[in-house]
Amino acid sequence: MSEPSNLRQLSQADFGAAEPVRSVGSCFHDLFEAQAARVPHRTALRCGSTALSYSELNEAANRLAHSLRKTGAGPNVCVALCMERSVDMIVGLLGILKAGAAYVPLLPDAPKARLSHQLQETAAPVIVTQQALLKALPATDARIVCVDRDASLLAGESAANPSKAARRAISFTSSTHPALRVYPKASPFVTKTL
Repeated sequence: MSEPSNLRQLSQADFGAAEPVRSVGSCFHDLFEAQAARVPHRTALRCGSTALSYSELNEAANRLAHSLRKTGAGPNVCVALCMERSVDMIVGLLGILKAGAAYVPLLPDAPKARLSHQLQETAAPVIVTQQALLKALPATDARIVCVDRDASLLAGESAANPSKAARRAISFTSSTHPALRVYPKASPFVTKTL
């Protein structure tokens, strides 16, 4: 089955009986948390033979978010994400957003000079990655979080949604804060912030 038909099938299966939560001006992670509360046991993500329910994905992302907040991640802070397409990649993306930070996708197969420029320009204090990709990263002072290698440490973090009060304490995360900073492949030194 092709990826688009997989996505269509999951979309129909997951949202057919329960309409997804929608709200103008809300952050993606807030909408995801609301959906996870409404349909916790439904499949949220499937990659190969691995599937996570909304509850499992939400809790894994929350653990990463709590860990990232301890490193200073929050609004107007970029956190780099260097992952192969996988369940871990989605956990990483959602965890970064739940921490209130903007994520910077790093392509694992990009030249080290390009990755180094991205890390320097964004001043990302943390890189979320997988152990197999460590050799692809340039030398950096950023803290490295390997979601697979550090799984036991992350498991010790709270699975609860980062509270709205905690978000306000680090400077309220809103839909006006950047969520993504990308470097188009064709022009490696030009950024777009969304």
